[in-house]
Amino acid sequence: MFKLLVFFGTRPEVIKLAPVILKLKKIANVQTVVVNTGQHRELTDAAIEAFSLHIDHNLCVMNTDQTLSALTANLLTHFAGLIETEKPDLIMVQGDTATAFTASLLGYYHQIPVAHVEAGLRSYDKFHPFPEEFNRQAIGFLADWHFAPREEDATHLLNQGCTPNRVFTVGNTIVDALHYMLSHKKPKHMRSEESLKIEELSQKHKIVLITAHRRENFGLPLKSICKSILQLAEMNRDVYFLFCVHLNPNVQKTVYELLAGQENIILSLGFSYIDFIFIMSYTYCILTDSGGIQEEAAVLHKPTLVLRKTTERHEGIRVGIAKLVGSDSKLIINECNQLLNDPHAYKSMLNPQARYIYGDGTASKKIIETLSPLWEK
Repeated sequence: MFKLLVFFGTRPEVIKLAPVILKLKKIANVQTVVVNTGQHRELTDAAIEAFSLHIDHNLCVMNTDQTLSALTANLLTHFAGLIETEKPDLIMVQGDTATAFTASLLGYYHQIPVAHVEAGLRSYDKFHPFPEEFNRQAIGFLADWHFAPREEDATHLLNQGCTPNRVFTVGNTIVDALHYMLSHKKPKHMRSEESLKIEELSQKHKIVLITAHRRENFGLPLKSICKSILQLAEMNRDVYFLFCVHLNPNVQKTVYELLAGQENIILSLGFSYIDFIFIMSYTYCILTDSGGIQEEAAVLHKPTLVLRKTTERHEGIRVGIAKLVGSDSKLIINECNQLLNDPHAYKSMLNPQARYIYGDGTASKKIIETLSPLWEK
């Protein structure tokens, strides 16, 4: 039997690999072994539950205030033994995390083919995003099968020297995941009380959703973002600002010190994935440094201000559903105020094409079809 080892460790990886895993589990002659590295344990558990995924190996690689060096070493040590024990025929990874990079590196060391989902994204600035830009470029060299969301991502891979007949443009599995969730809606009694309160609040007030967690925003950039939110809250008393606070202590400390106690600022330590999808669907606009949320916001047709200097999701900028604002306080305040108070500015970002820029929801099917000759031969 063909054995496929799937690695993930963060919530975006779970969400984007779940549609592929669910399809793989239905194939009789494929043994799909799922590994959760626990890189973001608290955040992945809810997403795993949302898709009803079975985990074969739960690793605990994270320690308090762990450096990238320590995390990478820890992952390499855990993965080496696991790969030697499982002896897979193929390794599958997603995106640009430490989990994806180290699993790909171990695949190379053990001469096991690697399939990379969401391949080819590039900012061409190795420190923005950090360390993700390096990770994904490195995986481009290490992987054997490259599943690019867009034609331009495929072009990046070809320019890097990847074998042309191993590069495939399939769309983004985030669309598959959203379609799955929206077609498996949970009744209200299965959603969190906090989520239902936000939904009720949105019927009378505009809600601005904020997330910020990237390493390049730690320190002064995050402080600038928080001070911008504080000023916006003071200028727009009838608007509620919902900040979903990442569990990283570097984020929590800054956010709570600067924003706690404000009447129209809501600080939340996170929602289940299904709750978060609902919350995004009834927020007015979104401020985020997350790549995955940029994609989800486009599919849900929500104007998004990107709290980064660069983004590899260029199509969102091109069609106008997203704008780059970085951590520049003046720019954040000006652009957000425009969205909140100028209907024309808001409508100008609602390009109907935005819903379809990341694919049609068939990416996971295309990935399975492309790989199927490996286990059907």
